[in-house]
Order: sequence, then C-alpha cells, then structure tokens
Amino acid sequence: MPSQEAIVVSGKRLSLVWIFPVLALLLAGWMLLHKELQKGPLITIHLETAEGIIAGKTQVQVRSVPIGTVTDVELGEDYKGVIVKARIGKAYTDLLAEDSRLWIVKPRIGRGGISGLGTILSGSYIEFVPGESQVHRYEFQGMSTPPIQNDDGHSIVSLESESAFTLNVGDPVLFRGFEAGRIINTGFDPTRLRFTYSLSLQPQFTGLITINTRFWMTHAVDMSLDSKGVSLRLASLESLLNGGISFDILKPREESNPVAQDHRFKLYESYDAMIRQPYQFAARYLLMFDNSVRGLNVGSPVEYRGLQIGSVEEISISYIEERVFRPAEAIPIPVLIRIDPGRFPYGDTQEGLQKLMDDIKLRVEAGMRARLSIGSLLTGGLYIDFNYFENADPVHGIDKVAGYPVIPTLGSSAGEIEDRVLSILKSIDQLPLGETFSEVQTSLDQLQSIGESLRNLITGLEPALSETATTELIEALTRAAASLNDSARDWSKHAPVYLHLNESLLAIRNAVVEIEALASKLNAKPNALVFPTSPTLDPEPPSPRK
Repeated sequence: MPSQEAIVVSGKRLSLVWIFPVLALLLAGWMLLHKELQKGPLITIHLETAEGIIAGKTQVQVRSVPIGTVTDVELGEDYKGVIVKARIGKAYTDLLAEDSRLWIVKPRIGRGGISGLGTILSGSYIEFVPGESQVHRYEFQGMSTPPIQNDDGHSIVSLESESAFTLNVGDPVLFRGFEAGRIINTGFDPTRLRFTYSLSLQPQFTGLITINTRFWMTHAVDMSLDSKGVSLRLASLESLLNGGISFDILKPREESNPVAQDHRFKLYESYDAMIRQPYQFAARYLLMFDNSVRGLNVGSPVEYRGLQIGSVEEISISYIEERVFRPAEAIPIPVLIRIDPGRFPYGDTQEGLQKLMDDIKLRVEAGMRARLSIGSLLTGGLYIDFNYFENADPVHGIDKVAGYPVIPTLGSSAGEIEDRVLSILKSIDQLPLGETFSEVQTSLDQLQSIGESLRNLITGLEPALSETATTELIEALTRAAASLNDSARDWSKHAPVYLHLNESLLAIRNAVVEIEALASKLNAKPNALVFPTSPTLDPEPPSPRK
C-alpha cells in the first residue's frame, strides 16, 4: 500500500479568544491611568486631636459642600498631636491658598453659643475656609476652635481697661439689649499696662461709634438702692449666662464726630461706674490744703458755683516732695482732682482738654481759688468749691508738684464751717428754754394738785355710800326711774293709748271741717235749712253777634 506524506498546515499564532482579555486589560489600565490623572492633591493637616475623624469616611467641606475625603490618620512626631491626610478633588485645587483655615466641626456648647448640632447624626467633618492668598499650600495647621468671622462691612472697635474682666472671644456685644457684634480678640498691652479687647460690630451699628459712645461690662443682674428707690436691671438671656459688653451713646441728641482708626475706648466696670464718670479725658490738678480734709472722700464732687465740673481722684500725702516744703513747716494735705472738659463746651477730646487747661490757667491768674466747703451738716461731707475771692493773693503762672499743676487754695473754709456750727449752737442757747421748762413744771404741779383733790373727794364719798340710809335712797330712786320708764312706754308711738288718742283727734278734725262748710253755706243763704236750693247750672257763654 503506497505511503502518503502528511500534509502539515500551519495554524494561526493568536487565537481570537485572547482578544477579550487583552481588551479588558487595556481598558482597566486606561481607567487606572484616568483615575490617577483625575486625582486631586493630597494635603496634610496638623491637629491637636483626631476626635471624630475616620479615614475613608470623614469629609472636607467648604460651605457644606464636600471637596475631599480623609485618607489617613496617624500620630505626629514625638506623639504630639495628629497628622491627617486628605485627598482634595482636582476641581478644587485653586482653593488651597496659603492663608486658608481648617478646623473640626463637631457639637460644641460654649460661651460662643451652641454649634455643630447637625453632626450628631452625620458625624464630624473638617471645615475648610479658603484664603485670599495667591500662593498655594498643601500643609496646614488646623485650629482647635472655630474662628470668629469678620465679614466685609463689619467695623473693628478697640477697648482697654485697667483691670481684667471675665471676657472671652465670642462673647456678645449689645446695644440696648440687641446683639450688635462679638468679641474677636483679647490681649494685654505691657507698655501701657492695659487689657485690650477687639470688637466686631455689624455694619448697621458702625455709625453709632463716636466720641460720645461708652462701653461697659454687662452684668446678669444690676441692682442699686438710692434715694429714688430700688432699681433692677436684667440683661438678655445670653448675657445672663455668658456676660458680655454693652454700649450706648452718652449724648444722643448732640452731634458728635467719628473717632480715629487707632482710637481706644475705655471699658467701664459697670453701667453705674460709667454714669458716675462718663468722660474719657480729664485735666488733673493738685490742691494743697493746710487744714483737715476729714469728710472729703474719693469721688466727692468738684464744683464751680454749684455746678459740678469734676471729682476727687485721690487723697494721699505721697505727692509731697521734700524740696518743696521744709521739714519745719506744717505738711499740707494733697488732694488730686480731675476736671472734665466734656462738662464744658470744649468737648471730651484731646483738643478740648488743652482748651480747658489754658482756660483754667487764665482763671487762676484772675483770682479763682479752691476751698473746702461743707455739703451736709448732718453727715459732715465736704466738697471742693471753685470761685473767685477778693482776698486771694495774686499769682503768675501755675506751679507743678509731682508732675501735676497746683491750683492755689484758701484756708478759711474750716473757720467758716466752725462759725456755722457755733452760730447754730448760739441760736440754740438763746432760745427761752428755761422759761418754757418753768411753765411746763408749773402745769405739772397744778395737774398733780387736781389729782390730789379728786382722790380726797373719792375717799370722802366712800363712807357715805356704805351707810344703810344711802342704800335705801338709791333703791327708791331706782324704783321711781322704773315707774317713769313704764309710763313713758305707754305713751310711745306704737303704744295702744297713743293710737286711740290719734284716732279721736282725727275724727274731731273731720267734724270741724264739716261745721266750717255748713257755716259758710248759712252765711250765704240763711233759709237754706228750710228751702232747699237747686243745684247751680254751669254758665253758658253767649253766642257771637251776627
């Protein structure tokens, strides 16, 4: 059987079956590449704690719009703080400015209020506030608390105080009970030894900030007792819990100029403290008194002809300088006073303060002096009185002691006070008190004599009243009075005898009336009893003539 050669046919090197896996692999590679190309930048956030943050779940949001997701959470260097890495969408890369701010949003209850309640169900997230810088940044330091926003149009006001108050960032600023802003910063100025506060006010309250605006601490309950009675002021509910700052215009009816950008207002301790001393600028002077200042206190008024122009700030001998007064001389008592330019037409400004000081210098040279005057004889309280005196020694210029200008004083006020007291005592001594007391004593003696006579009379009547004859006489008089009482009862208005007598008198009266009528008839016609008369007809009027 002849042999046959095998026919070898070469097959295809690549089967069509492998086309699908290759296409799938290419598609997967393209998708991975596309995903990598679409990925946004990875940012790093340094936080104090990672409370509420979960990798792969916690979002990064801008105005409640998700722009990224947390990818990793780990401890920082030296185990201080945490490092959070988040992937931001590529479309939001331009938001990563250098001055951007980030913090964790979670439920918070604090002095600034209650916030983040929506995260109770949805979970915490990272709030991202884009900055305005053109420089991009991918590593940020997160904030522990939300910042106080200061939107466009808000005005910044600076305050200062000598004492520290319990104020924190976020506390409210009130205008007549309405929230007008928030405290955005607190600090301390070591050069001036003052505590500073920065306020952010809403745009509609910007026009209220003038030189007549005053700020004071808001207390939950402010109660005062004075001659007008008890006054009680309650703040708003938020201030009742947190406190805060209130402000108002001192003289709302007067025109006032706006303040400079770097102006700092004084923060008063309370509303009452602001009312007692509402002016910011003051001219301070020293007064040297040779006599006692007992009765003069810090806060006592300084008056000019009865009008208050200032107050006493301090009474201290520490202002005495050895070079001014020799040791052998009597040491005067220094009193530091303040005179407010705001009480004058000069205005509560630096310019008004200078005008006031120039005016006081001219008035002192013209004879104006200060002296102690008694304000109340009952309490012995003193005040400082400025006036012009003819016996004042002339002066040229104003000297300075301890850096303060000194206004000359007069020492006759104590003698005047003593003269007034002596005059009152003398007037009391001149009253005819001796004669008055003598007349009173004579009247008392006469009353005592009358009392003795009455006592003797009663004593003399006692034996007579105890005798038998006297007793029988009293009994007889009692029976006679009873008999008279019974007789009077029979003739009373409702007694039977009275009623019968009244009926008889009425019958007699009727008979008399009838007899009078009969007598009148007989007088007109005597034979009326014999010849009866016909009744008289009514007269008929005549008919009219035709």
